[in-house]
Amino acid sequence: MNGHWLFPEEMRQDLYTGFVYVVRDYISGYYYIGKKNFRVGRGKHKEKMADWRYYFSSSNLLCELKAMTPDPSFHCIVLEQYTQPASLRYAETWSLCHVNAPCTELCLNVRIEEISWKIKEPPTERHRERLARVVANGSFREDYNEFFNPKE
Repeated sequence: MNGHWLFPEEMRQDLYTGFVYVVRDYISGYYYIGKKNFRVGRGKHKEKMADWRYYFSSSNLLCELKAMTPDPSFHCIVLEQYTQPASLRYAETWSLCHVNAPCTELCLNVRIEEISWKIKEPPTERHRERLARVVANGSFREDYNEFFNPKE
């Protein structure tokens, strides 16, 4: 239902614009933060569903790393879904700033988008908590339920 994306609920392309994700190689520790829209094209008649279930990343560095890694060592984790395009862009940018992406050796992101719009939906607390856990931990698949439902 969610393709290879780790997320505790069904992803809803009918209710949301897209999602913010982290792809992490748990062997090397490298990670990439990105966003993916559920739909592509502009305008009612040109818009169609994106290949988000099969999408990996737009990062050339991450795709090269994946091609050189024989063992599937990547976790594709959805931090949160967002309803507004501006909120989706802001949540990605907030995440990159939060981890200090350009100055962090393990983060493969090399640029941060400029924000110049009014935000109506800031990154949720759940998004913030998950990002902190993704950056702090190396492996998720083994602790999938605990990752998405941490014990208080």
